[in-house]
Amino acid sequence: MGNIIGIDLGTTTSEVAYIKDGQPVIIGNEKYCDGNIMPSVVTIKKDEIIVGKKAKRQMLIRPEITVSEVKRLMGTNEKIIINEKEYLPQQISAIILKELKEMAEEQIGKVDEAVITVPANFNDIQRAATKEAAQIAGLKVERIINEPTSAAMYYGLENIGKEAKILVYDLGGGTFDCTVLELFSGIMDVKASRGDNLLGGKDFDNRIEEYILEYISKNTEVNIEKLSKKKKSEIKETAEEAKKDLSVSHSTDIIINNLGIDKEGESIDVEFELSRDTFNNLTKDLIERTEVIVGETLLASGITGKDIDIVLLVGGSSRMVAVSDMLKKSFGAKIISSINADEAVALGAAVQAGIKNSKISSESGLIVTDVCSYTLGVAVEENEFSPIIKRDMKLPIVKSEIYVTSSDDQERVNIRVYQGEEKLTDDNMFVGNFVIDGIPKKKAGEEKVEVTFEYDLNGMLDVSVEVLSTGQKKHKLMAVERLNEKDIEDLSKDINIKQKNLTWKDSELYNIVSVSISVAKDKFEKMDSKTLEDVNSIISEMKTAIENKDKDKVTKLDDTLTDILFDID
Repeated sequence: MGNIIGIDLGTTTSEVAYIKDGQPVIIGNEKYCDGNIMPSVVTIKKDEIIVGKKAKRQMLIRPEITVSEVKRLMGTNEKIIINEKEYLPQQISAIILKELKEMAEEQIGKVDEAVITVPANFNDIQRAATKEAAQIAGLKVERIINEPTSAAMYYGLENIGKEAKILVYDLGGGTFDCTVLELFSGIMDVKASRGDNLLGGKDFDNRIEEYILEYISKNTEVNIEKLSKKKKSEIKETAEEAKKDLSVSHSTDIIINNLGIDKEGESIDVEFELSRDTFNNLTKDLIERTEVIVGETLLASGITGKDIDIVLLVGGSSRMVAVSDMLKKSFGAKIISSINADEAVALGAAVQAGIKNSKISSESGLIVTDVCSYTLGVAVEENEFSPIIKRDMKLPIVKSEIYVTSSDDQERVNIRVYQGEEKLTDDNMFVGNFVIDGIPKKKAGEEKVEVTFEYDLNGMLDVSVEVLSTGQKKHKLMAVERLNEKDIEDLSKDINIKQKNLTWKDSELYNIVSVSISVAKDKFEKMDSKTLEDVNSIISEMKTAIENKDKDKVTKLDDTLTDILFDID
């Protein structure tokens, strides 16, 4: 039997963890990760796929074939087009998951299953898309768990004997979640979760990016609409780094060079200081949006702010000073920073995996309850939404309601399932439907059907219907069967074929030459034909030397290439 791992599949970064000697441990690999954190970025060339930190570098030089932030597309039908080929969001996510799986296998051996985290506010279709991505990557999904709940599990394992009311503030790269739960006698009882799937660290980055573009527009002759994709990627990267700097410093320098050529033939460059106060003003409304969600979560949980004992900050963007300043107004010294904001979710997923495969001692006694994130129900006459399972009910849950026929001699019922909090179905999200036939012909209201919703811990919904007078039954697992086995098999093959093409650039020796090759690509347009021929010849020799594992030759060729590039103005 293979190992079970925990995975935090994030918008901007992803992490993988497992249980070692009863404790969760992050698995890192310097080839793909910055520390233990792998950027959720994929570059798809015609002959290879690049994942992680190297792909993130490709965003600056090949943005047209590099994909990031795909998590925000999960559950949609939006296609990603690279090299004239279409990819589904879950297929790109599968490439990331496959890399995490292989990273884990290098350290702990064969991996078959995974616990994967999702935002608490993910709907059924988004959860199903995440499960599909795992299947494409060759992983059986042992459990899908909400991200703030996962982080709380990691905290709970470390503090099993405590009793506390906990608020988890989870501001990741692309999503925001808030969860209120209670820890007592080894039980973590989730009371309520609320969130926004379109609010995260990237939105804060975007505000800085917009500010930089506005500065360029006002202070130079550059037409920002005509900036190259490469230059826009550079500005995006600068904005991201500026946000990180402002989490520890009161100001940071914004420097963007080579924006164009002015009338005197000089390079157009900009350099200015961005203060934390300016950044806070630019993003004040985003912080306030999280504050509103915190209030909604407390209200739904039935626990007041003054009764909260601990506030856990999760997600890299929770490090922003404006976040702690806002929370201190309500919670004071209750905010703790004893857990790693970037790693806590993956570590918690590993805890869940460890409980399943008994690698965490049963003596720990950790039990977690979770709640339904959305109200689930069916459509009845005149577009009315009839709830069956209500938001914040404990999971797993089975709930039934009885409905009657709406017309004389009605022989069939179309069960239309929706998810949301509005009174009309048109204002909620359609989940799926199916028809049950064979209802005896009678007057309207005389035949009854019982609709049963079974909602599991993974947030997956099984709907069954019984005609009470005949006992006829029919059921359907909603949202999960979005792709059939053949679709998943085909998508999986496509990833495997591309990843098998990784040869010399998959070698550790490639790290020696990666920087000089990136520089060569940057200076490509400045090379004359002779220089270009020499550079291509050297790179070809590098490839052969790397495949032959000839480190000395690789190093000499890299020195030669560096000398050539140094002389190119």
